[in-house]
Amino acid sequence: MLPSGWRDRLVRYETPGTSGMVAWCLELHDLWIAKAVAGRPKDFESCRALRDRGLVNAPVLSDRLAALEGVPDSVHEAISTLIGPSSNS
Repeated sequence: MLPSGWRDRLVRYETPGTSGMVAWCLELHDLWIAKAVAGRPKDFESCRALRDRGLVNAPVLSDRLAALEGVPDSVHEAISTLIGPSSNS
């Protein structure tokens, strides 16, 4: 699951090593939310690492979480806890 507007936030990635090919990658906050919703231990580990290294911003994550539709309350609460105390939830 991805928050609304994710297509508008795709990040272009191209290097000399890609031989002219362009990759469109998820913006880190959108990737974080998708991993958190997936809820596998390896996804939570990735989310914690991105958060702990300061690569994602808690208020942005909270906004993206709020932009998800159809997320059960229990999942929403678990993700809010994973975001941390700076969460807007």
